[in-house]
Amino acid sequence: MEKRQRFFQQQFSLDMNRVKDKILSIKDQADDLEARLDAVDEKEDSLTKLAELEREARPSFSFIAENTAKIIKEALLKIEYFESHKEQVQQASSIWQSWTEDYRVFKSTHRQALQHLCQENDIEEAIWGTWYADWQRLRLHIEEKVQPLVAWALKGAAQDARAEMADALLGQLASYKDAVDDFFLKERKGIYQRYAFVPSGELQENFEAEKALYERTRKFQNQVSDLIFSCQNSEDRMLIFKWAFPLWNLSIDEVLHFVADKNLSAISADILRDFAALKAKRYAAFLNDAKAYSQAQKERNDQYNDLIFKMRKNLTPTQGKE
Repeated sequence: MEKRQRFFQQQFSLDMNRVKDKILSIKDQADDLEARLDAVDEKEDSLTKLAELEREARPSFSFIAENTAKIIKEALLKIEYFESHKEQVQQASSIWQSWTEDYRVFKSTHRQALQHLCQENDIEEAIWGTWYADWQRLRLHIEEKVQPLVAWALKGAAQDARAEMADALLGQLASYKDAVDDFFLKERKGIYQRYAFVPSGELQENFEAEKALYERTRKFQNQVSDLIFSCQNSEDRMLIFKWAFPLWNLSIDEVLHFVADKNLSAISADILRDFAALKAKRYAAFLNDAKAYSQAQKERNDQYNDLIFKMRKNLTPTQGKE
């Protein structure tokens, strides 16, 4: 979040006071040097003192002039950019404001809503607090994808395909974010209640929750894939793919982390190895063939669901022993 704020400040803050302060700082230093020269001229050993003053490290006048011109030039170029990209700047500013405000709502209103829902059903904070931590971790992964899209869009002209594509991707990202919020506010409690009194219920509950989140990720994946293949430029296709792919792998990462954290020896090493291999599949190789890409994507989703089923099935004997 701090990185995103710094980016927007650097890109869109004219801050003419900062420009003025830089130039005034140079002037103040020059005035100080002049005052020191006047003081040396009053001394009896002025030549010696002048020699000492001359040996002090300082830039040449031409270099100072060049640096001052650079400071002013950068400010003027930013003003010119604002004038020629007014629509893009306004849109980027609107994106920053809306996403920042929405995250503020997540940290306050949404958290309170989850807390209230759980307290109504006597669900302890130790439980719902873990859900909120999972929710927040996923939200941050989503949030960090905003700034790269804005930076990518700003490299193009106001009405070119890149700006339109970035806007479409941001729309899908926002829909994915809303779907994640909706899951934690409307479904997470129900999954917990379904398995609360079942042997090994916590394990089954977590697998069920990850599977439900994966369905939302899969929908986001399909929507972004459609946008990828609407691009004529293969370079843009690859860029969008690399932007989105880490989000598509989040559910796999979470399941592997959960299994490792719980030390679930009941799940065979072969299943875990196959599950981890889902991340390594080279879908980027199909970016020039929509049909092959769609088939690879379908196979990946089928494998994910099959492996989740096998993991949950492997827990059944453990349940019986307990």
